[in-house]
Amino acid sequence: MDKERLKPEFFSVAEIVRNSGSNTFQLVFENPANNKKTMFLERVMAGLSLDGATIAYTYDQTLTVAVGQTNNVTVGVIVPSTNLNFGSSENTTLNVGLPTSFSGLVARSVTKHPSGECNLDFQGRIIVPPGTNLLVTIVDNRAPGRIGSLAVTVIWSEALAE
Repeated sequence: MDKERLKPEFFSVAEIVRNSGSNTFQLVFENPANNKKTMFLERVMAGLSLDGATIAYTYDQTLTVAVGQTNNVTVGVIVPSTNLNFGSSENTTLNVGLPTSFSGLVARSVTKHPSGECNLDFQGRIIVPPGTNLLVTIVDNRAPGRIGSLAVTVIWSEALAE
């Protein structure tokens, strides 16, 4: 068995978005067709924090998280990713960023979180082979004028494609 296949690399992206009103945050993971590695989605975590002066703890905290496959992605701003093995210098082989456009979205997971936080453990069960793209969308339900922060972390692993 190939030694690389036994030792996947784990990566993460962590972002905090602060604004008022409803917020949609999207991250695209583009696995190039010529890549030799497959992505395995491990975990999606998110939490919404409302500023004290604007808090009305009702529906305002609800998050909707969607994970799906998409086609024809244009990656805009590249988001820095980190190798979770502090002793490794390997970088992700994916293009990770904020999408400026995409089409053909096919949802694989859609969940609603009334508490304003989520910790979805996919355990590598959402698999993104070379030539495919993954889109993670997180929508919070803040009412207009509500100010707060949305923190998002996505963790994935990469291993040689078969």
